[in-house]
Formats: sequence, structure tokens, C-alpha cells
Amino acid sequence: MIWFVLISYDIVHDRRRAKVATRLENDARRVQFSVFESLMTKQQIEELQGRLRPLIDTTTDSIRIYRLTRDAVTEI
Repeated sequence: MIWFVLISYDIVHDRRRAKVATRLENDARRVQFSVFESLMTKQQIEELQGRLRPLIDTTTDSIRIYRLTRDAVTEI
């Protein structure tokens, strides 16, 4: 199944934030400063999580990945 994926982040330090943004720009489309979206399979989502996890400090930073069906997404 292909999911519509919404990814947002809150990263404290500039250097880590830049690394995360660069990584996400390779896999998704930026729609706001810290929000990206893409169409991905479950495997692609898991691979992205694996690439992002080492880039952050889990005690201060957060990355949220929301999976939505295509039918759940509307654009105004």
C-alpha cells in the first residue's frame, strides 16, 4: 500500500536541523519550513526512519511521521 506521508520536525540545533532538512529534501517535498510530504510505501517509511534516527538527539529533538490514506488528504 502507498501512503500519503506528512513529516514534521522540531530540531533544537541548527546543524542537526540542516542535516535533517537535507535528508528529507531527498525523499519528500517541502510544504512549509519544517513540514514535508510524500507518497511512500511502508518499507520506504521504515528506511527513512532509519536514516533520520542517527541525525537527531532524541532527548531534545522530535520528528513526526504521519501516514494517511490518499482519501484522507484534501488540498485547499
